[in-house]
Amino acid sequence: MNSKIINGSSLTFLLFLLFVIFLTIWGQEKEKRFRSKIARKPSFGIGVVQRAEFAFKSGDKVEYSFEVNNTTIKSERIYPDLGTLTNIVIKKSFPVVYYKDNPEYNDILILPEDFAVYNIAFPDSLQWIMRYRK
Repeated sequence: MNSKIINGSSLTFLLFLLFVIFLTIWGQEKEKRFRSKIARKPSFGIGVVQRAEFAFKSGDKVEYSFEVNNTTIKSERIYPDLGTLTNIVIKKSFPVVYYKDNPEYNDILILPEDFAVYNIAFPDSLQWIMRYRK
């Protein structure tokens, strides 16, 4: 009887683990498609961080806005760990890259790795942010 309980528990754990792996891969692929779309027809703007806060389990949420053709676009991005930067970036301006045909596809560029995703050099004007990184 105990072997059935162990096997049932093992099967449940295995199914849960497979589900988590599937969600992780699906999320990574979705992010790649999102960034690939932006990279096909990129346009640039300046975004202002409106709010930054810890988002339970997912990291730090950064809410920002930018303008395209006199229309304000509001967006957000989750960073795995901004750490001490979370409070520093509020009300600061950063480049935003967006898909020219639909600015709802956009990404704020704060850290060097954000720029690297789009093969853009990290600007000297943002070197100050490196002082606050862990």
